[in-house]
Amino acid sequence: MRFRTEISIPKAGFNISHCDKLLLMGSCFAEYIGNKLEASGFQADVNPFGVLYNPLSIASGLRDLMQRKVFTEEDTVECNGLFSSWSHHSRFSDLTPSACLKKIRERMEVSSVFLEQTSVLMVTFGTSYVYRLKKNGKLVSNCHKLPAGDFCRERLCMEEILAEWSALAADLRKKLPALNILMTVSPIRHWKDGAHANQLSKSILLLAIESLERQYDFIHYFPSYELILDDLRDYRFYADDMLHPSSAAIDYIWEKFSATHFDRATETAINDYHRIRQDLEHRPSHPESEAYKTFRANAEKRLKAFRDKTDSFK
Repeated sequence: MRFRTEISIPKAGFNISHCDKLLLMGSCFAEYIGNKLEASGFQADVNPFGVLYNPLSIASGLRDLMQRKVFTEEDTVECNGLFSSWSHHSRFSDLTPSACLKKIRERMEVSSVFLEQTSVLMVTFGTSYVYRLKKNGKLVSNCHKLPAGDFCRERLCMEEILAEWSALAADLRKKLPALNILMTVSPIRHWKDGAHANQLSKSILLLAIESLERQYDFIHYFPSYELILDDLRDYRFYADDMLHPSSAAIDYIWEKFSATHFDRATETAINDYHRIRQDLEHRPSHPESEAYKTFRANAEKRLKAFRDKTDSFK
């Protein structure tokens, strides 16, 4: 007897290897996959603005990276003793504007350069809902726990998402002719919206991505949303909050992702990298022994060879 409907995902039209540079932006689900990529030896830059949930904020962040925007004190806001940016997650907040801007500028400098070498952009949309400041209509990526009365909340329509992302995709491809964009919808439910509103929000995202995929042959869709909602479809695969995927669910999505985008050589390289990291993380009883020093030196030499081989493809 069959007790679930397993989703069969066709092999992707492009492979991902360790010679690729991958920029990931979007919801916290992007960080789950980004962490898996980094732990497997890939060159990945994950959420340079922190977690972003809606398509317009993600698009704005990408344009800022393309233009190498320099954030100034005018881009910061003070709340409860911390200074933050409307464009960034609270992980960039700090006690003074200068400290906040230092974090932002350092990351912007690194990620702007990284984008220019990126071959795979992975984008995860989380919600169709956006917040705008009432005083000027500015779209914010994070409300930083300011009073709800300061913002207007609205749900984007598919046409608004398409208008922004059609233009952005064309600009990115012009700048990076070999770029592939891999899009997905976060399976994390926004329960504060309510069950029905959450489904409507996700549906808009799915429809927008399908339209973009039809418009551009370098835009691809990976069904992480369907893998959780339709394939696993069981609260055993959710974390304690019953909203986020469990570690087992993330592992399952990673397996599907690997089968879709990695060839045999990449799978072998991942296994080699894991063995190297395991050796480097080994904690011996006698770290001062010559045997361990030799063991450690050999592991570091193998890691350098792995990195050198990757860098040779730049």
